[in-house]
Amino acid sequence: LLVEFIFFIISVYYLIKEDGIIFKINISYIKDILKYGLPLIPHSIGITLLAFSDKLILNNLSGLEDVGILSVAIGVASMLSILFIPIDNLINPFVFKFFKNPTKFGEEIYMTSFIVYFIVISFFGFLLYLVTPIIFSFYIGESFLEAADYVGLLIFGRVSYAMYRYMVKAIFFSKRTYLVSISTVVSGSIGLVLQYYLISYYGIVGAAVAISISYAISFLMVMYFSCKIFPMPWKRAPY
Repeated sequence: LLVEFIFFIISVYYLIKEDGIIFKINISYIKDILKYGLPLIPHSIGITLLAFSDKLILNNLSGLEDVGILSVAIGVASMLSILFIPIDNLINPFVFKFFKNPTKFGEEIYMTSFIVYFIVISFFGFLLYLVTPIIFSFYIGESFLEAADYVGLLIFGRVSYAMYRYMVKAIFFSKRTYLVSISTVVSGSIGLVLQYYLISYYGIVGAAVAISISYAISFLMVMYFSCKIFPMPWKRAPY
């Protein structure tokens, strides 16, 4: 943190010295920032709470050992993020360029990219599921081998999250960030209820199912909002 602060100070110094940048308060910019950022506060809080709620509920209902097993399963399933997050960052400029200047050709590229993206992520998700036993046999201790049974369910959730990241771009571009918070609060609330009841009856399996359902609901809600903001002729999509 100290290194980052020092780097920030040095950067500001050279911006002022070399480029002659002058800092001044712009009320219109501040209003725009607040209008964009404030609605995301419920989203940020909800994401943080959901990251811990499953483990807290599982700990209270099943015990710390099950929390450890679930955490290992989540860690392995999250390896899929190594693939889709760089791809997601790579396509960002092209997607936002399309939103800025939409064309029929751009619509076809956007829809085709969605389908290809889904196929690629699903394929590698399935591949990760197939190699899960190998990963556990080489890198995971014997006390956590049970976690392999839940990786498949959690991979479904990671695929849903990857598609969520693709569709949410339209909402961020339109600056209607309150819709992101709505999807997070709704899917998170449903997820919390599911976590409590499913964990009560099914333990770790219930937790994994609840997590994946929450991601899926969030993706479907964001897709609905995105299609309302930027209607696409999905019937013409090259399925």
